[in-house]
Amino acid sequence: MSIVIKSNNVALKSLGSVNILGKTAQKEFDAYKARVLADGGVINNEAKTLRAFELLFKSQMYGNMNTFVSGDFGVNINADSGINKLYAIDGVDLIGKRYGAGLLPVLDANNKISFSNNDVTTVNSGGLLTIETPFVMSKSGSFGYAAHYIARNTDNVSILPIAGLTKHDDTANTERVAALTDTPSTVDLRIQTGSLKLVSSSASSETLQLSRAVTPSPHISLYVDNVLKKGFGYRNDTAVTSKNVNIIPEIATESFYLDVGGTYNSDYKRFSQATIGDFMCFNAATEKQAQMLATSI
Repeated sequence: MSIVIKSNNVALKSLGSVNILGKTAQKEFDAYKARVLADGGVINNEAKTLRAFELLFKSQMYGNMNTFVSGDFGVNINADSGINKLYAIDGVDLIGKRYGAGLLPVLDANNKISFSNNDVTTVNSGGLLTIETPFVMSKSGSFGYAAHYIARNTDNVSILPIAGLTKHDDTANTERVAALTDTPSTVDLRIQTGSLKLVSSSASSETLQLSRAVTPSPHISLYVDNVLKKGFGYRNDTAVTSKNVNIIPEIATESFYLDVGGTYNSDYKRFSQATIGDFMCFNAATEKQAQMLATSI
């Protein structure tokens, strides 16, 4: 006789994803490889991709990622070298989209994701990566981004979006919600606090900031913990900064698109010119887990 315990309560802290139970990094890599190849994609670095699975299992973050992509993982490239799709090893795939006269992002010679085709001084014309269907990014209310290597490639604009949660044209959305941004000296998580305001210029926000400190750019992780009401920043597996942050409660109920390489708001689009190595967007985590994501793979 077995007992099944059910609960409608959402866990507010990540104690390890149930998605790991009965699985191994190798088996999940094998299934991922089969999916990528069946869809016409390729895996550029199988050894690194397996190490990425191992990192998620070691940190018990497998199943807690909104997306985890890299030019070294599964990719689908078109005849003009544009990125059609980046296959997520956990979470959802990112799809290449071009707007106006813009071009799709590409992979550079080192398989890093390059948005250098974008003209960052214009709006509404460029290329980025996004998801096909919006969804709730964090039912626990906690949220973060992590990335390995971010090169800025331009100083024409002081602040550029690396990634963000948006509504596209589904709903009027002119305000930042949870944007990962790029300045000449820092990488920042700019997040709304209080109550969600999609179109009001009076939306309150906090900025969690990491100095680049390392040239061209370190491995970073920026995370807001909904239980502790604090934000944390990690660089190269080291805790660097923390501050009190009260993230908007609607992040646990509102559906958003995840844009990378720019942001698609309803009034205008903005595009990055950055080059990015591995990119992660994640939901539930502990401080230790968020820190482990700022680790080389």
